[in-house]
Amino acid sequence: MNGGEIIGFAAVLGLIVIPSLALTARFALKPIVDSVLRLRESLDRSRAAPDNERLARLEERVNQLGDTVDRLADTVDFHMQLQAGSAPNVALPTGARGESGSTSDPVIS
Repeated sequence: MNGGEIIGFAAVLGLIVIPSLALTARFALKPIVDSVLRLRESLDRSRAAPDNERLARLEERVNQLGDTVDRLADTVDFHMQLQAGSAPNVALPTGARGESGSTSDPVIS
């Protein structure tokens, strides 16, 4: 091969063969890459779902604890009023009558 043939061969490779191989690889690999990316996204979402469920359960539990603290504070205030004698016409809170599971606040009449 002489210099002219080598230059011609390089020109054919550079102008025809390499771009055609690149386009073929792009069209062949793009669907594979897209499916791998979708698979990773779906796995990330499935891992995040239990965290969301756990967070929702924790928020619910915090709300329940806050309600319990509020009821206890109301009960303590009620008992302090009874001991001080400043609330003679106050009815007993529904939770203080032995009713289990009642979540209502004390009734003041």
